[in-house]
Order: sequence, then C-alpha cells, then structure tokens
Amino acid sequence: MDPLVAKLKNIEIVYIDGPLNAKNGKQIKIRAGFIEKPADVPFMGSFIIVPGRSEYIEKYAETIIELTNRGYNCLCIDPRGQGLSDRIGDEYWYGDIDNYDNSSLHLAEAIKYFDKKLVGKRFVISHSMGGMLVLNGIINEVLGRIDGAIFNTPMWSFPPNIVIRSLIYSLCALGFKGNTTPSFEVKWRPGDYFTNKVTSDKKRYARNNSLMLKEPRLQIGGPTNGWFFEAFRTFRKFSDENLNKVNLPILILQAGRETLVDNIGQTQISKKLPNAILRVFDEGKHELLVESDEIRAEIWYEIDQFLNKHK
Repeated sequence: MDPLVAKLKNIEIVYIDGPLNAKNGKQIKIRAGFIEKPADVPFMGSFIIVPGRSEYIEKYAETIIELTNRGYNCLCIDPRGQGLSDRIGDEYWYGDIDNYDNSSLHLAEAIKYFDKKLVGKRFVISHSMGGMLVLNGIINEVLGRIDGAIFNTPMWSFPPNIVIRSLIYSLCALGFKGNTTPSFEVKWRPGDYFTNKVTSDKKRYARNNSLMLKEPRLQIGGPTNGWFFEAFRTFRKFSDENLNKVNLPILILQAGRETLVDNIGQTQISKKLPNAILRVFDEGKHELLVESDEIRAEIWYEIDQFLNKHK
C-alpha cells in the first residue's frame, strides 16, 4: 500500500447517490471518504476537500494528513465521473461529464450525508476543476453551511483561444460531445516528469503515476468535447452580480508557472469577490499541493494564516 494512504487510519468510505446521469437517465454514485483528526490533537473544525479533474481521495492523502494533524476532520470526495465514483461516458476511460450543475449537486449530497460529522467551523479546499464546482455550488446556494473557502489554482476560465473554442462548439453541434477533444489522449498513460505541467517535485509526480498504475480504475483519459462545452457554460455564471454575493472569507492560491488554467481570469474574479485574498507562488506549477517542500511550506504558511484569522 502507498505509505501516505496507509497513514489514513479508520477512513470511512461511502458511495452516495446524486442526480441521474443526464446522458442516459441512470442513477450514479460518488465515492466519499471521511477521516477524523487524531485523538491527541485539539479539535479545530472540519474540511471538505474537492479534488480537480482526474483526481481522487488517495492522491490527497498528504493534504488530508496536513489538515488532520492541524485538528480538522476531513471529508474528501472523488468528483462525479472520476476516481472510483461512477463514470459518465459510454466508455469507462472517457473524461466525460453530463453537466456541472449536477456535479455541484452531487457534491452537496456528499456534504449532506456527513453533515453531523462536519462539526465546528466548516471550510472547503478545492483544486482546479473542483474550484469551479465549489464556486458554482456556492453561487447556486446548494452546498449548505460553508465558513471559508480555499481555492487552489481554480479552473474559473481557460486561456482565450477562439479557434479551439469554436472547434469544440462545432464538434458538439455535430453530435461529438462525448468524444475526446482533439490533441488529448483517449486513454490515460503515465506522463514524463520532464515535460509535465503540474509540479516541479519529481517524487510526488512519480507517486501520482504509481497510484494509477497500481489501480487502473482510477485512470481517466483526456477531457471530452462536452466536458469543455459544459465548462464554458458554467464560466458564464461567474458574473459580477453573482460574485458580489459571495461574502464568505476566501483564499486563492495561484501558480506563477501556470499553463493549464487562466491566471488572468483568476485574478479578475478574485477582485470581484468581496472577501477574497489572492496569493501568488511564482515558482509553483498547477498542482501546488504536490509541489516541492519549499513551495509547499510557503503554501501552508498562507493556509495557516487564513485559518488562524477565521477560526
């Protein structure tokens, strides 16, 4: 077993019903794991962890350990359509989605299931696509009580590319919504550290590849045209009017060496959220929580400052 996963003692795993799959009307479930803080650590509150695209509970073992050792109970969720949650597309390996409103509603069902265990101050920490699901859920007022949110390189927009966006819209209109987007791999395969876009930490990058090699059911291929189409549709909800209503304390962690999501869009949105702080880590890549120890120390310093301010 992975050494970090082995440290997650007494994890409670459940599979939770949510909205029917909008593609075929079938009931699907998401996987959620609840982990209590160590008994000898003073209680501080609860965290909901919402991973990004292609991610899952096991990948977040190190983050869970950081938070439980700080006194927080943790709920971590395999987002709808990935990890060991039920998949959406016709083929298991497709990186597909029905729509992100359903994803946010399914996330809400997991939170509701563990409501009585998510005691004390309730925070959420999300990454990339997970950040879109969380902000969408907050705007739609479906997530229940949230006392503060940490967004790690949130996917709130993509770098502008009119040609690619037009291609995706055209392919969806022609009935290819469920097909993998051109230039992406249909099936997952281990990446090359030296060309990766997510972390400068070689060991953590190797660990994440190893987790999916050992458990092929965690693997997921490139995003479909419909995945992008639904993302573009959800981005339109991040209007000035909707953002101005989000009053909870927010910390946004931005990667200076970002190449997958749009930092300009992140910065613009951060300025429209009434109670948000933006912190930039110049040397960090997209997956800041699995970056080098040096960068992670800076990140956890900012997280601790935020939590101490709002405890």
